[in-house]
Amino acid sequence: PSDHRGFIVLAGLAAIAALFGFIASRELNDLRWVFGALVMLASWPYTYLAIVPLNNRILGMIAADGAHEARKVIDLWGRLELGLTAIGVAAIGIFLWAAG
Repeated sequence: PSDHRGFIVLAGLAAIAALFGFIASRELNDLRWVFGALVMLASWPYTYLAIVPLNNRILGMIAADGAHEARKVIDLWGRLELGLTAIGVAAIGIFLWAAG
């Protein structure tokens, strides 16, 4: 599973993308940029509420020598990561729509 440094990097990149989306919205007077920025920021609660608790559960299982039991939970973690990717792709799609 991803570690805390990865979470910080991804949260920072989402914040930067959202900031530039808000700036573009203000400069271009186009609310589509705000919508894209808000979708980008949606990755924060998704990560915090869905992925972080599962990461902690997996790390606890591995530390408790339950690595063989962690396999199913890791599969779920992978599916949740796909959801996080989908949020990013949706935000980029909105940004491209706004830019086009």
